[in-house]
Amino acid sequence: MDDYKNNKTRRVFGRTEKVICKLYISKGAEKWTEVYPVNISAGGTKFISRNVVLNVGDEIFIRIDLLSGLSEFVFKTRAKIGRKDNDETYAVEFVEMSKTNQIMLDEIINSNDKRFS
Repeated sequence: MDDYKNNKTRRVFGRTEKVICKLYISKGAEKWTEVYPVNISAGGTKFISRNVVLNVGDEIFIRIDLLSGLSEFVFKTRAKIGRKDNDETYAVEFVEMSKTNQIMLDEIINSNDKRFS
């Protein structure tokens, strides 16, 4: 993620701007703060945080609470701030999400996009 703007492999997953989850962030994986998701993919997310100030390069923890049909999935992973669009909007790359969770999240995103299009 050192060259975020020129990294052509960063968008290998489907991305949605539909609100399909709740996002929480933490600097130490202890105290979680809800943030507003702008978009999400299995590789990262963009969110608005009015309560926590972050800087490009910061590593944080993200919890994704996702409802799909009648099932609820909770994903926790480390993420790195790759871009700060303004004082409240951040783009992050997931850095420790398992391949299994990436595939599951990608399938849920794709099925929700098809269902609600």
